Amino acid sequence: DLINEPWTDIEERIHWVDIPEKDVGRVRLYEQYSQMISVIRDHDKEAKIIIEPTYWGNHYALKYIPTRFLGDPNIIISFHFYEPRPLTVRRYNKGKLGFPGDIPLYPNSHYNAKFWDEAVVEHTLNEVWEWAEKSNVPRSRLLVGEAGIWYGARGASRYLKCLIESCIKSNVGILLYAFRESGFDAYNYELGECGESGRIFHVVLNSLRTKASDNNSQPLKLSSNSHSEGTVQVFKPQHEWPMKLSASSHSKGSVQDSKLQYGSVQDSQDAKLQHEVPSFTRKALIVGITGQDGTYLAEFLLAKGYQVHGIVRRMSAKREKWVGEHWMQRG
Repeated sequence: DLINEPWTDIEERIHWVDIPEKDVGRVRLYEQYSQMISVIRDHDKEAKIIIEPTYWGNHYALKYIPTRFLGDPNIIISFHFYEPRPLTVRRYNKGKLGFPGDIPLYPNSHYNAKFWDEAVVEHTLNEVWEWAEKSNVPRSRLLVGEAGIWYGARGASRYLKCLIESCIKSNVGILLYAFRESGFDAYNYELGECGESGRIFHVVLNSLRTKASDNNSQPLKLSSNSHSEGTVQVFKPQHEWPMKLSASSHSKGSVQDSKLQYGSVQDSQDAKLQHEVPSFTRKALIVGITGQDGTYLAEFLLAKGYQVHGIVRRMSAKREKWVGEHWMQRG
């Protein structure tokens, strides 16, 4: 991804409905894209390169991408989807708006409200698919590079379910903005402090499993290239999340739930995995264990038999429950 969420000086002061057709800053951005791509191509002719439109990768700016990028089979067109923003962004919503419901066009305003439900979300995405078709961009080269909703918004689970299923049905890849961030958890669908967050994560996984089942239990092909490679496959957990890990005071740790099976969705009979963790023989110290990388690394190392110790920043101390009270040992 060459530049994440690029924007121009003009766009910093306007709403997306006012994106101008001519913008010197946008011209400069695409010239910079061309220079960067040229340097990459000097060394690699086939590497997939992701570019985003301006206005922070907004899909309303896709129509201004020059045609020289659209015809390159090794360029992926990515956009970010947080529509409607007064609903999905915490600082705009503030607990006032829900899905489905009437959403104002401008944040902190009651004017120009529009009713948003599953049909409107799907229609908005369909406008992107139609643009791609007219521009001769196959859906295998489209990517919703970032999407999500503040988990505290009413109906957040329903919104995400609709968004994910619409993309899967259209054979377009989607990446949820959902990090285990220690300082900002508004989009943390797995471990956020709001009671809704755990249910949202359930909905996300169940939606993926349902779609995989509808596809005759075959891997969901969310992206591909001319060589029919690089497919993105949906995983099916063998048990509901979160996966609980434990490291007792004895010399052994155990994974209480079955190991996740990635790749093709298999029969429950074939997918049964017994996973025993060997006695602790090695020790690991993770600096920043409550962060996204730290928590995933801790889980991985515990499953490998490591004794894991973590250092927590003072501002993150209240979030140490994210790494699991059953195996977080602090001396």
